[in-house]
Amino acid sequence: MELVSISRDDIHELSAICMLSLPYDRLAPEDLRHGIFNDPGCEERWNLAAKESGRVVGFVVGALRQSDKEGKLGLVKIFAVHPEAQRAGAATALFDRLEGALKGAGATEVIVGARGPLYFFGGLDPRYTEAYLFLTKRGYAKTADTFYLSVDLHQPLPDYTQLIAQRAAEGITFHRPAMAEKREVQEWILRAFGEGWRYETGLAFREEKVTVWIARAGGKVCGFAASNATGRDYFGPTGVADDQRGKGLGRVLLVKCLEDMQADGRPIAWIPTGLGRISYYYNGARARVGRVFWRMGKALK
Repeated sequence: MELVSISRDDIHELSAICMLSLPYDRLAPEDLRHGIFNDPGCEERWNLAAKESGRVVGFVVGALRQSDKEGKLGLVKIFAVHPEAQRAGAATALFDRLEGALKGAGATEVIVGARGPLYFFGGLDPRYTEAYLFLTKRGYAKTADTFYLSVDLHQPLPDYTQLIAQRAAEGITFHRPAMAEKREVQEWILRAFGEGWRYETGLAFREEKVTVWIARAGGKVCGFAASNATGRDYFGPTGVADDQRGKGLGRVLLVKCLEDMQADGRPIAWIPTGLGRISYYYNGARARVGRVFWRMGKALK
């Protein structure tokens, strides 16, 4: 078995393994390509494939995140092994190499879970029993429950026409920004919410049709929401200026993005969020808890 860095030429093989080994997450090549190579911390040493006779039999995608609060944190974004190669040492070899590289870079902890910008899952889907047993054998332990909310896009979305008219009377407008507004929007997000959301929102400016909506008060940006930024079928990030909250701006921006996804023929919209936001998204767009994940972690000694 040979361990090599994942290349763009491997993406279709990785997707095929996901189709077989991750039945709840049948990631297409474009999903994997986006989540791996558009990560601002993408490095060859974190993204590894196990090959036998030139054929990919397993892979792991990692990252190193750093913050003033947590220091350096290792991240396992996704891993999978072909069913025919399971229990043959591929996953062990991949994790040994990744954990060693993360530890060598100064990480004191590694988690299987969400830490932006750009991640695939909120953690480990507990339905993947074999993966759970593998992780616990390596010393990982469950540290938290996380979840995604979902919106059924086959159903009608809330109509906020009256709310939009009310805000217009106060000088607040909503629109899809032109590409020329990208810098202004990103600079405002950076000041208000930080680098992670600035970067992710920038990804929603990739295509000719920008998948961002903004609110302006008196001509100045005061809120934003993005879709198709962190991944297909995903809503977020989103935020509203402190002095404009409580006026329904976030709900309008949410539904505008969901309407874009609906028009693209998406069957469902996923919303990664925290426990305290369930009520907000349920009231704003009838979002419901759609998936539950276990965050797993261990110290790197």
